[in-house]
Amino acid sequence: MGNTGSREEIWFYLVVVKKGQPYKRMGPFRFEAIAQVYKEEQINDETYIWTNAKFTDPKHTHHRKTYFMEGYTKVKDMPIEFHTRLQTTIPLIPDRRGNPTASAPHMEPVQGYDHVQPPQAPTY
Repeated sequence: MGNTGSREEIWFYLVVVKKGQPYKRMGPFRFEAIAQVYKEEQINDETYIWTNAKFTDPKHTHHRKTYFMEGYTKVKDMPIEFHTRLQTTIPLIPDRRGNPTASAPHMEPVQGYDHVQPPQAPTY
């Protein structure tokens, strides 16, 4: 997919609504929302996610070469910088378990990014 031209980092994830049916795309969200749904176990290491953010290519440590995600990737296969950021963000997220009506403004979809077209969802 490459660069979307958007300045703000946005994230999407895919959910299975019914086995055998196409994935349902959720988003766009801010990273904090991805951390929230991961913390609440609504998504897991097998969930496909995508972002318009750049990542550092670990093969080019001398040059700090960056790249955009081409397609949806499972959480477990995301670059190490994603996992580091996830683990440092999760403790900052309020725990809404047991209180689903607790305020979580970062869970609102990001507005004004209707023009951003994430890549085609994978098939299963």
